[in-house]
Amino acid sequence: MGFPNIFYKDICQPLFFGVLMKPFAALLDAGDPEWHDVSWVKQKVVELLEKGCGYFVCYGETSEMLHDLIDEVIEGHDFSKIITTYHCHESRPEVASFFKLVAMEGMNQGLIVVRNIEGWHSAMH
Repeated sequence: MGFPNIFYKDICQPLFFGVLMKPFAALLDAGDPEWHDVSWVKQKVVELLEKGCGYFVCYGETSEMLHDLIDEVIEGHDFSKIITTYHCHESRPEVASFFKLVAMEGMNQGLIVVRNIEGWHSAMH
């Protein structure tokens, strides 16, 4: 069974928020090279926060570093009640399950911002 309130966004495309309702959870794959560019990350995180992201789930071997950078942005912009987690030892299906069952609890929608949309779409179903 799919989750109709989860949307997928190719990380290589500009973020568009026309269909998202606040608050939403975001899943970020730290293996995507864009998340290694500190200034790019800061810009995208601020965009996500301003649009209503209330929960960041970071996945992959370098997810702890991405998580820490997101925390810095949150603290530097005085956003409150934002949750961040990192998952560097879990599998993609485990993180997909966490995203659906934990991160999206109390959120209106979910946004998966990754390069490998097909792989994440499969993991979500």
